[in-house]
Amino acid sequence: MTSDLDDPDSFVNQLGDDVYVSLAKAFNFNEDGSTDGDVMSEDQLSLVTSGYAVASSTIASSDTGEAYDTYFAEQIGNITSVDQLMNDDKLVDYLRTAYGLTDDETDTFISAALKSADIADAIGLSDLHDAFNFDEDGALADGDAAQTSDQTTATTAAFDENYQVLVANTDTEDAVDNYTTRIASVTSIDDFLVSNADDDDDGNDDLPEMWEMALRAFGIDSTEVSKSQVRKILESDPTDSKSYVNGLNDDRFVAFRKAFNFDSDGDVTVPLQAMSESVVDDYAAYYKQNKIRYLDGDELTEATDAADDEITYFREQMATITTASEFLADDRLVSFVLEAKGLDPDDVTSDQLKKMFSSDLDDEDSYVNKLDDNRFAELVGAFNFDQDGNISAQPTGTVQQRGDVLETIDSYVRMTLEDDQGDSNTGVRLALYFQRKAPEISNAYDILGDSALFEFFTTTFNLSSYVSNMDVDKQAEMVGNFIDIKDLSDPDKVDNLIKRFTAMYDMANGTGTTSTALSILTGSATISADTLLTMAQLKSG
Repeated sequence: MTSDLDDPDSFVNQLGDDVYVSLAKAFNFNEDGSTDGDVMSEDQLSLVTSGYAVASSTIASSDTGEAYDTYFAEQIGNITSVDQLMNDDKLVDYLRTAYGLTDDETDTFISAALKSADIADAIGLSDLHDAFNFDEDGALADGDAAQTSDQTTATTAAFDENYQVLVANTDTEDAVDNYTTRIASVTSIDDFLVSNADDDDDGNDDLPEMWEMALRAFGIDSTEVSKSQVRKILESDPTDSKSYVNGLNDDRFVAFRKAFNFDSDGDVTVPLQAMSESVVDDYAAYYKQNKIRYLDGDELTEATDAADDEITYFREQMATITTASEFLADDRLVSFVLEAKGLDPDDVTSDQLKKMFSSDLDDEDSYVNKLDDNRFAELVGAFNFDQDGNISAQPTGTVQQRGDVLETIDSYVRMTLEDDQGDSNTGVRLALYFQRKAPEISNAYDILGDSALFEFFTTTFNLSSYVSNMDVDKQAEMVGNFIDIKDLSDPDKVDNLIKRFTAMYDMANGTGTTSTALSILTGSATISADTLLTMAQLKSG
């Protein structure tokens, strides 16, 4: 770090490893360890952060693609030979994606193609050769750069085009299968943080890591937090206001922490109850939110008191439940959990509930898993009952409740679709985002304060974006004229809004026809896991 980079005999230059030279170049230390200004410039910081993002992420996403572009743009100007380029795995990966190279085309092929036009032509890599200015010795003529600005622009464009295909083709179903398989055997934070590359399965090395999927399910990109920070978060007590996770002042990380059953020693710990304490807390919070969301004044006070009474009853009675039959026999408890999930108790019969609670959650063809609304499977998974309706240690002895696993997977797939459709299909991204956020909208100001929801609203009702220049209270009044906010808790009415949005979006964009992805999205009032996975495989249309 304190070596003189201009001195060929300095310590770092004598190591003979460009990695250490690059590390030294990322900082501005003098030989005595002091600095004349900032330790790192903005460009140096950008290079390090983009390099970290590329190296640490196993998820093909728009954010990772942008990090690759930044890294390539900042590094390619430092390349003076083919050997130097080939020693940088991230640059080689970038070229593989940009020029559609498979694993069958070894690094030796790439190196040879960069040096020789004849070899490049013979093995079909002329476009790669022509993108660089190396001679047959792999060096550069005096005054030449590895690429001209036009060549760099062309390479970046090729990468962006091919990387979008890679994002679209990311095998979400394999990632989900890997998560559910591995999470079932996790007994500690150490297990949870074991990389796919280090477990016993050789076939999952290229899939997203478990912690990356879990983070993304809560809207957190894996580049926002280090692996050591993930450990600290999971070791934290979310009920302690002074704990590490609460000190981050970010509700996303608190929600992420609450989704797992780790104790302060990093081990899984769950008491044997019909519903674990953390899940009881979640359902109590969901219920109260749904009961008071649209109220104010005296109505809010009365509804809060009534909700608190129901929560007290729910907590006390759930502590006594030992079988699914006992639970289903208590209409008050059943109504409570259904309403907590945003479901109308009048829409579900006793026979349907019995079939749900006797379903095998691990069988994709079981009754509850074939329902269009995935919330029913999440509800069943929130309980620690086996198929016979008895309390079982199997679902409680795992790091995540089965319902939490289903919610994590559902959220991960939704977030993946929203992120990855964003660049190529804005309509799908907005529709998915609205469907996810609709039940959380309490008033018109929630729509006005969220640019994506506001765009959905203005598109749906063919309003000019200039309405944002109106007085904010007038805007809120206008929203109320078009949408009854209470309707947003009804999946059927949300679906009708999405269908209207689809028609108006197509009209505004001159397509005249609904895209395949939007057709699937508006095909039913809810969106099941199978539908999400189907959408994940769609190319943008």
